[in-house]
Amino acid sequence: MQSLGFPRIDPAMYGGVALEKCGALGKGFANRSAVMLDIGEYEKCLEDINLALEYGYPEELRPKLEARRLKCQEIQRQKVSNCSHRNFVNKNLESSILKECLTKMKFFQAQKPPVIKDPNPCIPACSSAVKVSYWPNKGRGFVATRDIKPGEVLGVERSFAVVVSQELLVTHCSTCTRPCVNPLPCPGCSQILEVVELYPAKSLINHSCSPVMSSKRFGRESFWYAVRPVAAGEELTISYVPDFSIQPKQERRGNLVPVYNIVCSCQACEESWPTLPHLPEIMCLCMNCKEPFSNVGMYCQECWGRLREELDIMKAFELRIMSDKVKSALDFLRRMANKLVQVEPISKQEFRHLCQMSEFIFKYSTFPSQALISFMKLMDICAEQELLW
Repeated sequence: MQSLGFPRIDPAMYGGVALEKCGALGKGFANRSAVMLDIGEYEKCLEDINLALEYGYPEELRPKLEARRLKCQEIQRQKVSNCSHRNFVNKNLESSILKECLTKMKFFQAQKPPVIKDPNPCIPACSSAVKVSYWPNKGRGFVATRDIKPGEVLGVERSFAVVVSQELLVTHCSTCTRPCVNPLPCPGCSQILEVVELYPAKSLINHSCSPVMSSKRFGRESFWYAVRPVAAGEELTISYVPDFSIQPKQERRGNLVPVYNIVCSCQACEESWPTLPHLPEIMCLCMNCKEPFSNVGMYCQECWGRLREELDIMKAFELRIMSDKVKSALDFLRRMANKLVQVEPISKQEFRHLCQMSEFIFKYSTFPSQALISFMKLMDICAEQELLW
């Protein structure tokens, strides 16, 4: 039988037992082909049927397998036939639907990692905006060499080692590490070979429960990027566990201490910031006393009551313009956050506008608030859509 291009499995890896005679692996592929048929993965169903026959599926059971093949092929033929009778559909509408589907597919499965445009000569995996620093209480880490904008890619690195892990059991390919519906089984057991990857440069990034960066992985490449504006000299951090907006402090510490031996002392932990549902929508900073307050404006109510009599007309007008800009940025952020909830793609134009609006949102407000967390989560969606590069 002609192979479909799958990697051959050496019988020696199974204790020298010929797989064609053993039949156990063939039965496994046959059983999985039934699952693939049920969930509509017809190509994968046919692949598993061929693999089952190739690896010793019992002769007396093969008629059942061939019947499954015929059923799968008939379904495929019907789908092609149905498509051929759709010429009456409005072409503009069909094109619009197809474009939307392709966009959503891209949103869920980006195709390639970014490329660092200005690599650091000392740390090739990182941008020139990154340097290594040292702290007596936590060792080495990364800091920003200049001001960094949201969405800026700060590192891209390919792993140098792959090891077996239970974390992503039966979901990812052990060679390319990408998600896989029908992976090949491990020769030594009934589990699937899975991966955890080691990144030398990325391993230098320290943890914070309120991080300034996030990271994604494409196959064996990982990249990390800013999710909010970062000032020169500020430490560049990611969260090793779900951040403060998702997981309460005690749960985070319960995950950090046994795994990483870390007792986090970030601002979110020290001030016991609540999770997202319990945060105010926005916390603006008073331009006079620098204290946060939970309304949109330039001054807290107390300072405004004292200062408004002293302000001339032009100054009051400037403050009103700035306040309106913050409100406008907040309204736009709400609309984009609604897309996050609906799992809708964001356009390139919306991404650029979002980054522009962040100037006002982060300049005149502070953590913790739903607005700033929503912005950071939107940066993750933009990374999924490859809008950062």
